Amino acid sequence: MFFILISCLMLKNAGVWLCHSLTRIHWKPYQDIAHIFIGNLNGGNYHNFFIYFMDPYVAGCALFIMPYFYFFDRKKPLHEDKYVSSMKTLLSLPGVLIKKRLYWNTSSKLGFLTIIIKIFFIPMMVSWSISSFIQMASFFPDFQWSFQTVNMYLIQLFILIDTTVFSLGYLTESAYLKNEIKSVEPTFLGWIVCLWCYPPFNTFSFRPFDFYIVRIGLSYPSWVHSVMTIVITGLWGIFVWASVALGFKASNLTNRGIVTHGPYRFCRHPAYMAKVSIWIIQGIFFGQFGILILLGFMLIYGLRAWTEERHLSLDPAYITYKKKVRWWFIPGII
Repeated sequence: MFFILISCLMLKNAGVWLCHSLTRIHWKPYQDIAHIFIGNLNGGNYHNFFIYFMDPYVAGCALFIMPYFYFFDRKKPLHEDKYVSSMKTLLSLPGVLIKKRLYWNTSSKLGFLTIIIKIFFIPMMVSWSISSFIQMASFFPDFQWSFQTVNMYLIQLFILIDTTVFSLGYLTESAYLKNEIKSVEPTFLGWIVCLWCYPPFNTFSFRPFDFYIVRIGLSYPSWVHSVMTIVITGLWGIFVWASVALGFKASNLTNRGIVTHGPYRFCRHPAYMAKVSIWIIQGIFFGQFGILILLGFMLIYGLRAWTEERHLSLDPAYITYKKKVRWWFIPGII
């Protein structure tokens, strides 16, 4: 409960603190980055979390945390709890000033890394989920049974399902749900290529790729565009199928147990395959992306898959899974 309250306090005041820092730090690169962060905190990536979710969430945690501990967590030894270990580390900090030893172990590290992941992703995913719900609701008054409208509606529905599943994954962690975080991505590269893909970092992270060396400007018959639109909607379906298969284990940078059902029966990274395929189709058939940025997407998501493979391969269960499912992205090909 302490970490929940501190995290919410930090998130709620981060924009104010950053604005205040701009009056004291005049280094231009810092000013530019701070403005990006402030824009994200005040914009759609976090706005709905602060308005609709944060206060009821904190109140709900305060109300149900003791019953939860009693019914689901009372048998767990305290020394095995990563959050307890992290709290012990914080409490031992004053002792460092009088040359006492800092309390630190692998559980403390796991606890702090887990808290960082949750602080970063929970507000974003919850805000996206609420935004998707609002957009879905706005579709109904003017809904028309046309090809484009139905496809837009389905894609928005898939995004709503995906963001809701990931929101629940980040918000819940319990032995009862079998989704406790067992390990966190151990490498700096793994964190970089993951965060690279999310706001506020993707505001500037893809800029090195975002210019045209070769512009894809081919023309196609209208029926080809219709077929490709259906294919894109189907790929979004595969993407959300992967999220639903993860269920309460859905989260980035973590191992919460190996999932082997759903699309994970056929390849080990179906969501990345679907997402990159969507961008390739949008670039080639709809001219929305140039060659260089498509290569950038493939590079970054290839690195994400590679770093995840390294991390998850520390788990013997994943080694067994890799022997059964050989393909990373496309069954029988790669």
